Amino acid sequence: ADGGGAEASAVPQSAMARWYSLLRSGQTIHGPVVTFPPQELTPLAAEGIRSLAVVPILEGVECWGALRFVDSVAERDWSAIELEALRTAAGTLGASLYRRRVDEALRQSEDRFRRLTSMAMEGVLIHEQGIILDANPSIARIFGYDLSEVIGRNVLDFVPDAEQRQLVRERMHSDSDGPYEISARHRDGSRIAVEI
Repeated sequence: ADGGGAEASAVPQSAMARWYSLLRSGQTIHGPVVTFPPQELTPLAAEGIRSLAVVPILEGVECWGALRFVDSVAERDWSAIELEALRTAAGTLGASLYRRRVDEALRQSEDRFRRLTSMAMEGVLIHEQGIILDANPSIARIFGYDLSEVIGRNVLDFVPDAEQRQLVRERMHSDSDGPYEISARHRDGSRIAVEI
C-alpha cells in the first residue's frame, strides 16, 4: 500500500459526487475496488488499483480534503485498526488545519482591534482582574503617561479615593456594562472625571 492513489480525474464526475457526499458527512470509502459501482471500478482498475481507502480530512465541520491509500497488489478489506489509524491521522491533520485557520482569524481580529482603538479618541483598555493587559494611546494620554507605563498596572492605581475604588471593584465583579462616573488621578496628581 502507498499514500498515493488514483487522481481525482481518473474517476468520473458522477462517482466523485458520491465520494464527496460520503466524505463531507465524515464517512470513509474503503474496500476492494471490485465491490465499487461499475463507473468507479473501471477507471480505478485501469490504474492498477485493487483496494482503496479514502478518509476525509475534516477542518472543523468542513471537509478540507481526503487521505487516499491504495493497494495495487491485493484485493482486500482494510482492517478496523488500519481504518482507525487513517482516521486518527486525518483527524490530526484536520485539527491542525482548523487551529491554523482559527489562529489566523484571531490575529486578524486583534490587528483590527488595535487599529481601531489606536485611532479612537476615547480611552480603551483591556484588563484581567484589574491588571491592564492592553490599552490604546488615548488612555495613556488621558492619564498623562506613556503607554508602556500603563500596561501591567492595576486600574485602581488611577483611582485615588477608597470609596470609588470599592465602586470600581464591585462593578468589575458584577460584570455590569452600564456606564458610571468616577474621579480618577492624572499623573500630575490632579483629579479628572472619567466615565467608565
